Amino acid sequence: AQGVRAGPQEPFFKVGRGWRIEPVQALEALSAKFAAMGGTLRQSCALESIDAEDGRVTGIRCVTPDGNCRLATPAVILATGGFQGNQELLARYVVRDPTRLALRASPWSTGDGLIAATGIGAACSPGLDKFYGHALCVLPPNEGPVDFRALSQFYGPSSVALNLEGRRFADESDGAGEEVLNYRFVAAAGRPRLVHRR
Repeated sequence: AQGVRAGPQEPFFKVGRGWRIEPVQALEALSAKFAAMGGTLRQSCALESIDAEDGRVTGIRCVTPDGNCRLATPAVILATGGFQGNQELLARYVVRDPTRLALRASPWSTGDGLIAATGIGAACSPGLDKFYGHALCVLPPNEGPVDFRALSQFYGPSSVALNLEGRRFADESDGAGEEVLNYRFVAAAGRPRLVHRR
């Protein structure tokens, strides 16, 4: 209804059905709709903090290529908060040693929305230690793009997860796929492994 072209409905990883879209076309359509409704879109404008007085939002502070700026506003909708590109936040909320995680998502998601919101008193949800990921045999090199699909192990639910002592440390079939197993992997001591049940 907003002008985004969707392909035919198709199965999605055995957990449901969905419609494939082209991200560039979707962003162009939604940006045009936003502008037509009177919105102003500022790009290359990073959120730095939210200003508040007596518990009410009064504005935001941003960093742009031309320098710092302040925009007055009575309300803010934070539609971002992911922090997979922020090692300090990963260590605080997700896993003691974030070097055991290989980044396969946006490196620019550094938790700006989360930092701004908690900076004026917002509380964090209790599920920040959970994340979407896949098990890897080894961490890939840091240089250049990586084909994570070719390296990822997609057989977690049909495997037994063992630690170095040979002890099972997770219910491999917990969750809708293998998301529960994967965040238990990074929390487990030592270097756990998957043994595929044939």
